[in-house]
Amino acid sequence: NIYYFWKNKALQQHYQKYDEIWEKRLETVSKKIIEKYEININKLRDELLIKNDELRQLKNQRKEQQETMKRAFMRGVSALNLEAMSLFNQNNIKSNMKSTNDEDQQN
Repeated sequence: NIYYFWKNKALQQHYQKYDEIWEKRLETVSKKIIEKYEININKLRDELLIKNDELRQLKNQRKEQQETMKRAFMRGVSALNLEAMSLFNQNNIKSNMKSTNDEDQQN
């Protein structure tokens, strides 16, 4: 009876030692894995920040290009309007001169 008690106690201590060893190994491996993934997460966060900055810059550049094109288009439209106005004015002057000449010739 005492032998079985001693045997069980010895086995418990033996298993307890192995449990502690495996627990320490598990802790060590877990820490290594956690550190590895924390490093990866930090790298990915940094890359994300960089990409977000690049995206913001590209959006700003695109907006500036659109504004520049809009201004250039409006300048072109304004120039076209001015050209059309000058043509109409020239036609009005010519028609006024022609009608004045016609009236003078009729008299």
